[in-house]
Amino acid sequence: MHPGLIGLGGRERSLEHARASAAAINRMAPTYAALLTYTPVPGSPLADEIAGGTFELPDPLDSIREIREFLAGLECRTYFTCNHASNYLPLTGRLPGAKAQLLALLDGALAGALPLKPEALRGL
Repeated sequence: MHPGLIGLGGRERSLEHARASAAAINRMAPTYAALLTYTPVPGSPLADEIAGGTFELPDPLDSIREIREFLAGLECRTYFTCNHASNYLPLTGRLPGAKAQLLALLDGALAGALPLKPEALRGL
C-alpha cells in the first residue's frame, strides 16, 4: 500500500505535487494506493507555517483539482481509494477500469453537481 497526502505541495505547488505523486505511484505500481487530505496538527512545523502565513493549504476545490490531476496521471493497475475521513469527496475504484468514472465524479464535484464533505465532518 502507498498513501499520499493531498495538500502537501501547498496551494502554489498543488498540481505539481499531484503530478509528481502520480509519477512515483506509477513507478512503484502498488496493489493499493490511498489518498488522504493533509490536516494540520497543532504545534507541528507545517501548522506553524500555515498560522504564520508562509504556507497556504489548497482550498476544498483546489484539493479536488489536485486529486483529479493525480488520478489523471495514474497509469498503473492499482486499487485506488480516497475515502478517508479527511477527504472532501469519497472515491474508490480499481484502476484502470474505474478511472473514467472517478474522473467524472471529480468533474461533477468541480462543477458543483456533487456536494463536498463539510469541514465539520472531516477529521484525521
